[in-house]
Amino acid sequence: MPAVLVIVNPASSRTDHTTADNLVEIFQAYNYIPEVLIADAEGDVRSWAKHACNEAFKAVAVVGGDGTIMEVVSGLLEADVCLPIFILPAGTGNLLAHALHIPEDPVKALETLVNGDLGTLDVGYIKNKKRYFMVAAGAGLDAETMQDTDTSDKEKLGRRAYVLATLRNLFKLEKHNITLRFEDDKSSPVQVKAHTVMVFNASKVDVGGIRLGPGVTPHNGLLEVAVLRGVSFWNAMVDMWHLLFHQLPKRDAPDRYSTKCIYIDAQPPLLTQADGDVLGYTPLDIELLPDAIEVFVPKDYLSVMQEGKE
Repeated sequence: MPAVLVIVNPASSRTDHTTADNLVEIFQAYNYIPEVLIADAEGDVRSWAKHACNEAFKAVAVVGGDGTIMEVVSGLLEADVCLPIFILPAGTGNLLAHALHIPEDPVKALETLVNGDLGTLDVGYIKNKKRYFMVAAGAGLDAETMQDTDTSDKEKLGRRAYVLATLRNLFKLEKHNITLRFEDDKSSPVQVKAHTVMVFNASKVDVGGIRLGPGVTPHNGLLEVAVLRGVSFWNAMVDMWHLLFHQLPKRDAPDRYSTKCIYIDAQPPLLTQADGDVLGYTPLDIELLPDAIEVFVPKDYLSVMQEGKE
């Protein structure tokens, strides 16, 4: 029977004292041998994932939010063997789980995934920050929103806390002189005046039957780049509407590019983020690692994966 390492972040909003016990029962029912580790110190998650293959584990399950999931992904990509991952979301945003159609409750997620299949996902890598990301990275409004989202608001309001922080920051937008270079082409930079550059790896998200995001799947071998220029509140709202509701490109909508590599610089510098973690200021030097990891996905997601590769 295959052994699976179950890494739990106890601080996640959907984790309680019974979660690990329920997950163990499900794994055992499907002939896995689970070992549960509870993270309590910085660096635990990444280290455990990195060394899981040396301990004879055949898969890693992660119970936590997007940040915890990225710690596991980072550790596995640094290992000699990159083991497949069960993503069991238990955070506030759970953006990657949404993109992969994984239920937000960790127990329901596992019940779905043990009956699912394995798929490969692309991973973004920010070379100058030594940081991997699964969903999105960016400079400008998205990073300011992440920095300004209050922890107590997230506990009380959940995902709505990010909406409130975004609205507050829409009143403070200023244009910067931004330089973009694509596909390692240092000789032909694109110069724009804008307030935000967002780089998506996984943003095709179904929420309540509505498809949000610029239509990017994390297995099509490309990053999608959106440049947001409008600095007035209403112009910025229009840009965000086009971006969220898969209406790119449109007249007066954000600039959009598809690429495997992008270098972003700005004067004055812009605050940056990757999967919700603030990273400091520009520049960002980003490349895509195609088919970098294996994850368990629901059965009904296979057709979506194939669509993304076509």
